[in-house]
Amino acid sequence: MLKMPVLLIMGPAGSGKTSLVKTLATYIQSEHVSSPVTTCNLDPGIEDHYEWTMDIRSRFTLRDIMEQEKLGPNGAMVRGYERLVQHFDAFFSSLEPLEDPSWLLIDTPGQVEPLLFSASGNALMEKMHYSFPDVTGIFLMPGDMINDPAHYAFLLMVYAGLSLKVPVEIIQVISKADLIDDDVLPCVQDAKALQERLLSRKMGEFTEFGMHAIEMMERLIPALHLVFLQANAEPATGLDDLFDIINELKCGCGDLS
Repeated sequence: MLKMPVLLIMGPAGSGKTSLVKTLATYIQSEHVSSPVTTCNLDPGIEDHYEWTMDIRSRFTLRDIMEQEKLGPNGAMVRGYERLVQHFDAFFSSLEPLEDPSWLLIDTPGQVEPLLFSASGNALMEKMHYSFPDVTGIFLMPGDMINDPAHYAFLLMVYAGLSLKVPVEIIQVISKADLIDDDVLPCVQDAKALQERLLSRKMGEFTEFGMHAIEMMERLIPALHLVFLQANAEPATGLDDLFDIINELKCGCGDLS
């Protein structure tokens, strides 16, 4: 078991997971010089030029799986989760010699469905929980999706599913918060306002389903650990709030060292 603090970044495709890992790495190194940062990519399908400390693509890529096993993108991603489990111990063994306490920032695959609905997703989370006892999850909800009340209700249900499947505390981060419409902002933490906005969509029986979904989420919404991160702000805003919550969840001591 490794005692380093781990931030596990999760969320739908396009929510800004990789960008947040990069931003967090810069923030930790600038604000807390004594805390080294290890960045880890667990998404075999990502295409970027970021210099990750650890990258699962050094072992396999989504394209490798598609070509070798004649699978489409979705089937290959499910198979990718299976390979993540198979390679987990060997992949993370390089962290064992680290003497200094180092933050580990993990970027998860772009699709959360295999994590929620597959046996390999379960196995991956079990290995993560056993290997890293100090894990905080971060679930990204992009502002442009929240503008649609049905999408927001769906994101809340995905978060609820992750909370059941992932045995760690999860902080809800609204990424690209500057893309939220002004009239939508009051609905983010108000279930009644969200229901009214959904009713205005007039989607027939689907509206009724959405209303029931929000009713189920009504107790959840006030308890959300919400952090708003601006998409294009320089320097990035909201990170102090995020680390305040991380601190509170860990020990309540206000000490990041």
